[in-house]
Parts: sequence; structure tokens; C-alpha cells
Amino acid sequence: MRKSYVVTLLAALLWVVVAFALHDYWRKDSPSEHIKQTASQDPQILLAKTAQGQELLDVSSLIYSDPESAQQALEAVGNAFSSELETSYALYQQYRLARVNDEPLLAADYLQQLQAIARESDQPWLDAVLLADSAKEHTLHGRNDVGLSEIKLAIEIAEKEHLNSLLPKFYNVAGALSNATNQLVDAQRYFLDGIDIAEQVGQEAYKGTIYNNLGLLYLHIESWDRALEFIQKAQQIYLKRHAKGHKARGLQIMYLNEAHIYNRQGKAELARTAYEKSQEFYKPTSTNLRHHLIQLKGKADMLLLEEQYPKALETTQQCVMLPSAADYPIEYGQCYLIMSKCQLAMGDLDKAMQSAALSAAAFRSIEHQRWLIRVEEQKAKIFEQLGEYEQALSSFKHFSVDSKKQLLGKVYDLEQAFATEHIQRERDLLEVEKRLAESELDQEKLRFQIAIIWIAISAVVLALTVTKVLATQRKNEELEQLSLLDPLTQLHNRRYYYAQIDHPEHLAAKAEYRVVLFDIDNFKQVNDVHGHETGDRILEGFAERLRVHVQSQELLIRWGGEEFLMLLKTTDDLAKRLEEMRQHIGDVSFETEEASLNITTSIGVSHGGLIETFTYNDEYFRRADKSLYEAKRNGKDQVVFPEPQAA
Repeated sequence: MRKSYVVTLLAALLWVVVAFALHDYWRKDSPSEHIKQTASQDPQILLAKTAQGQELLDVSSLIYSDPESAQQALEAVGNAFSSELETSYALYQQYRLARVNDEPLLAADYLQQLQAIARESDQPWLDAVLLADSAKEHTLHGRNDVGLSEIKLAIEIAEKEHLNSLLPKFYNVAGALSNATNQLVDAQRYFLDGIDIAEQVGQEAYKGTIYNNLGLLYLHIESWDRALEFIQKAQQIYLKRHAKGHKARGLQIMYLNEAHIYNRQGKAELARTAYEKSQEFYKPTSTNLRHHLIQLKGKADMLLLEEQYPKALETTQQCVMLPSAADYPIEYGQCYLIMSKCQLAMGDLDKAMQSAALSAAAFRSIEHQRWLIRVEEQKAKIFEQLGEYEQALSSFKHFSVDSKKQLLGKVYDLEQAFATEHIQRERDLLEVEKRLAESELDQEKLRFQIAIIWIAISAVVLALTVTKVLATQRKNEELEQLSLLDPLTQLHNRRYYYAQIDHPEHLAAKAEYRVVLFDIDNFKQVNDVHGHETGDRILEGFAERLRVHVQSQELLIRWGGEEFLMLLKTTDDLAKRLEEMRQHIGDVSFETEEASLNITTSIGVSHGGLIETFTYNDEYFRRADKSLYEAKRNGKDQVVFPEPQAA
């Protein structure tokens, strides 16, 4: 998987170089210029022709700014509609209201009704908005490829049927998805088309949403001033509506975006001010999980900047522990990455590495390459503190710097593309092209030559970089796996044990487990009499005999010396299983080059508990160790269970 995303990222960077070089070949005008004022199925146009339809349009305009008034107005409209369009449009407004009011079950019921209507009737606008809403939902959960397919289909329907009033939203969703998948030129095009159409159809308020997302586009390429410019434009639009009494739900996220920009610039006071403003628009009682995740992530990010590491760590823990937080892999992975940074700053390197790995797993699940690179940079810092992998890390750091330079190289091109495209829209592109017609052929030849040169240079650089990066990735994977294994027995070590009880991947969260300690009886005597090489053979054979008794979702660990640890499920036949293990060790001699040895083992068992209670609690280990001590004291070669715990 790592190879896949690295190669994909490098290929994407090469593609961007080609895209910018050939940009003028691809785009001579915008899709909005092709939207003709012909017979339209636009619901906004058709509904405006009747009094009841106009009332429904008024409801639609209030839903996000004043949902209470929208609900009252919708109830006043009633249920006696004169057309299929009015009936389905009213139901769609009920669906939107349920989502705004954080009523997921009610929203799901309305959605099922709308989907049934869409299947049974010919209403292109309904097909398109349901696709767009689905695409937006996929965006929130990181399913970007599915979302892009759906929003492109929605745009195709809207452009074919001239559903102009729907296009600002559709272009905005398409831009957000393109930005998430690193298709920056496409993202910019969609956002600018959305602004253009919003102005044409009089949707001034929706421009605020698009400006915010356009700001995020520049945020991702670290063009901070440009990002701040667009996010503050979005804030101004929303603040004007807020001053008129409209609710501005998007301001929470806009101010958090502003705080993040100041954070990346190291401006702690401005970041704190922006974060405090976001609090004014945050609704703690909301059932919108993503809003809670974003707020906690923003708070942790700010506390990290202020070097309040314990508070920042506590906030990230709250973030990742929210129910179903993993359903939002971007915010979930970001919280784990901030957690890793806190742990690194506090000197807890093992925990920092574990958190970085969990962050990478979240981003890898949606193949989010930009954030995966940031995780790799964080892991490089941790390895550097550990004093490990110096050569590998040095190679990766060179790649990280180079990739960042290539990414930042987009800033100038993207800004120039924005300025050029916006001016062309305002001053009429066709007139400009006429004035430049005589020199166009020579310019195209020059651009093509430049493109060929860039492609050749980039291909060579990328080929060398791919080779280095893949070698580094392979080495890091090997080293990471080796750090979790005991080199003699090839069993997992105690580091792996602690990782599993902290974040169980191979254990059952709802099952009860017991710690079981095994100690080879008289092992010191084996070493003293027969030598350490014979002792090593005994340890290897002991591990192999125990290995066959491990079941699914259980662990076998080389704890150290002659001690082994098993994490076994509490079952009715546990005592029988342990007795079988003891007999398996003692009944058959261990054959070595030096001698044939009879080996026995003492076994100590803890009381049972859920895995979540093992974290930061060594009571289970201490109880198993006490049972082991009793087995040794009572003559060895036996299994000792703890006395039942008091109720």
C-alpha cells in the first residue's frame, strides 16, 4: 500500500506539471458560458410561476439561515399541492430541515421517500440533487472516488437540463472533492464556475461557502495569504447575514480554518482569537459528530501551538474516543497526528510512534496522499529522536523537501490561473482571443516546447526519486516489523503486547481475557550445565510447543529470559487447555546437540477482564506473577489460578 500511494503521489506531481504547461490548450472557456437560456426544467424557474411554488422557494432560502422560520413557513404552505414538482420539492425541504436540525432518523425516512419518488417519476432535478447530497456525504467520510463519480453525474444532468440554480452547490461539491484528491486545477475550475453561476442566478449567500472552500485549496498548498483572503471573504458574507438575524452555521468551521492558517504561520495570539470566535458558533448539543471532531481537532491544534502539551493530548484523546469517530477518517487521522506530536514533545516516543501509525492507517484507508506525507514527516522526527534509521530518514527527508518544493511550485501557477481566468470572465474572453489571434500560433509552439522540456526534466527527477523512496519505504517496513519481534524465538515481544492492549487490532474488544505467565523450571541450571547455546535451543522449542495452542484473537509473547506471556480468552475449558500445555512441555523430552532434556514449566494465571481495562493497569500482570510465584513455591510444574475475587 505504501508503494502504491508514493508512486501515485509522484505520478500526480508529474501530471500537475504537464497540466499547467498545457493548461491553455485544455480550457478556452468555462462550462458556465455554455449554459444557454433555453427551455429549462430548473425547479426555481418552474416553481416561481405559482404562488404556492414561490412559497416553497422562500422556505428553501431560509433553511440554513433560519431553520425555525423555515419550518413554520413550510407548515403554513400545507400539503395540498397542484403538481408533482411541488409535492416532491416540499418533501425535499423537509429532508433538508431534518438534516439541519440534527434529526438523522427523520432525515433517513424522508430520503427513502425521495428515492422512491425519483425511481417512479421523471424529475431530473431530483435525481441530480440526490446524487449531489450523496456525493457530499461521501466527501465527509473520505470516499472521494465514489463522491466524484456521483457529483460529475449530477453536474451532467444539471447542465443537460439547464438546472442553473442547482449548479453553484454542485460545482462547490465537485471542487471540494477534486481538492481532496489533489486535482487542484480541476478544483479551482469548479469553484470559479460555482462563483460565476451563483452571481448569474442571484445566490450571493452561497458564494460564501465556495470562497471558504477556495481558501482551503490555497491552504493545502501552503499559500497562507491567499487562503486567508478567501476565508475572510467567506466570513464577511456570512457575518452580514448573521447581522440580519440569520443563523450562520458555517462560521464555526470558517473561524477554525482561519485559526489553522495562523497556527501554521506560528501566530499563536491570532490563532487563539480565531478559535475563540469559532466557539461563539459552536453548538455543543448538536448531534453532528463531524462538527464535534473538527472543534476538538482545532482546540488540540491550538493548544499544541501554545505548548500546552498535556491539555492538547487530553483533547486529542477526547477526539478519537468519540463514538464512530473513525467514520470520519480525515478528522480522525488528524487528531491522532496531533496526538503523536504532543507525545513526541513530551518525550513519550513509543506512544508517539503508535499514534502516528494509527493516523497513517486512517489516511491510508482513503488513500489521502497529502496527509500520509505529513505522517511520514512526523515519523521521521520520532525516529530521529530515537536515534534510529539515520540513512533511511535522511533519504526520506530529501524526498519530503523535494515534494514540498514541487507542491509549492503550484502556488504561482494557481494564482496566475485564478487571476487570468477571473479577468477573462469579467472582460470577455472572446474579445481578448481575437486581439491575440495573430500571435497565438507562435505562443502555442513556445508553450509546447516548454511543456516538453518540463516533462523530460520531471520524468528524470521523478524516476530517481521513486527509486530512493521505495527503497526507504521497504527498509522502514522491515525495521518496524523487526522492532516487534523477538529475534531468537520469532515470537512477538512485550512492545507488541503493549501496542495491542492500547489499540487492539488482533484482540476481541468484548471478550474477557486473562494474563498467563510461563516460566521454564530450572532454566538457569540448563544454561550453567549445558551452555547458553543449548539454552537457546530450549527456548526455541518451548516457543514452538506453546505456539500450537494459541487460538484466534489470542497472543503469545516472549516476555524476557525464560518467561513467556499468553493473553488467553476466559473460557470454560481454560484450565483444561493450560493443563494440556503443561503436559505438552513436560511429557516429551527436548532434543539438543548436547543432551536430551526433560523440561517442565510453572504457569501463573490472572483474574479475567476486558481488554480496555488492561490499559495503564498492571494489576493483571502482577496477579499472574503472584500465581506463578505460588506455582514455583509449591514445587513447580503446575498451573496456579488466582483465588476468586470478592464480589
